[in-house]
Amino acid sequence: AGKQALQQVCGRLLDLKQQTKKDGRGLYSKRIQFAIQDFLDTRSAGWTKKVFGGVAKTKSEIRMDQERELLKQARGKDIIDGSQTIVSGQRPMYVTGAKSPCGTKSPA
Repeated sequence: AGKQALQQVCGRLLDLKQQTKKDGRGLYSKRIQFAIQDFLDTRSAGWTKKVFGGVAKTKSEIRMDQERELLKQARGKDIIDGSQTIVSGQRPMYVTGAKSPCGTKSPA
């Protein structure tokens, strides 16, 4: 039931995005059209999205990212493009109670 409802919503959003006025211009502003397209693209990519902006990270997240990049380089994968993949709706690491290197919970 949830998948069908989501398909209906996405179909309706696509219809709204494609509506035009009599003069041929879009009914909605480009900002709204791009927001709708971004939502549809995120859904088609499995609710993941690449972002290139600077997102605030904790020190432990920076260390984990660096270790991950070093492992990729050691395997011969040069995929460092400055982007970060974010899963929509996922709880941030600091909320899930990630452990610090000492084995204690990190402060929130």
